[in-house]
Amino acid sequence: MKKYLLLALVTSLLFSCDSYNKINLYYYDKVFEYQSKEDLKRYSFIASVTVDSVYVTEESRKEQFYKIHFKVNQLFKGDSSINTVSVLSGNPYFALRSQSSCDTYIDKNDKLLLFAYKEYDSKLSTHGCTPTQYLKNTPQTFKSLRKLKRIYK
Repeated sequence: MKKYLLLALVTSLLFSCDSYNKINLYYYDKVFEYQSKEDLKRYSFIASVTVDSVYVTEESRKEQFYKIHFKVNQLFKGDSSINTVSVLSGNPYFALRSQSSCDTYIDKNDKLLLFAYKEYDSKLSTHGCTPTQYLKNTPQTFKSLRKLKRIYK
């Protein structure tokens, strides 16, 4: 009985959200180490943006994504006329809760370093497993911005 109890405890610790996210954070740090345009070729759009609105459509509600409309503050790569991207994941505000480690919560007025890629239908999308990050006054943010300025000078 003790063996089964111990096995259940170890299994729950291994597969809990916190330990899963810690493993993914390490993985993401390695994946997001970009140094050149070649490392970022997957992304069609990279920019510093401010989110104007967050909304869903009937299509997005069915497919578990939502849309953000934004103003481009600084463009690194892509078309400056782009101002809408699909966010592939859950969002509790719209009852789009997929409950996964890729859920991405973006709100109106958020400032983001946005990395988006073209989906099969040529629409731009992003999600929690891209290097998209909130722009804050942190060393990591400044490092990311400096790196992109160097790459796309």
